[in-house]
Amino acid sequence: MPNESSLANLYQLYILGELPKKDFEGIIFNYLLKNFDRYHLFKGDQEKWEEFLSWLYPRLARAIDSYQEKGSSFDAYINSLVYCTAKEYQCRETDHYLTESACWQARAEDM
Repeated sequence: MPNESSLANLYQLYILGELPKKDFEGIIFNYLLKNFDRYHLFKGDQEKWEEFLSWLYPRLARAIDSYQEKGSSFDAYINSLVYCTAKEYQCRETDHYLTESACWQARAEDM
């Protein structure tokens, strides 16, 4: 497996056709999984981080295709993707929790 020290280097290999897209996605996913402590999200909950990464994975494929080498590096681009989608994920999880709580409360009142 290529050196994972820089996602930008791996992106160059992908652009040159030396790294298939599925392998590249997998490397990024494993990189994020192994670097849980670097992101300081989900209050240190490793399980929540893994759930989030599973939710993030389909977006990762689209993000790779939409990246343009103008301005920030691919590393910064992926980090930005992680932080922005983490906010969206947390909002969805909160909405889901509130909806579920309201349903259970309404059902308990009916009983």
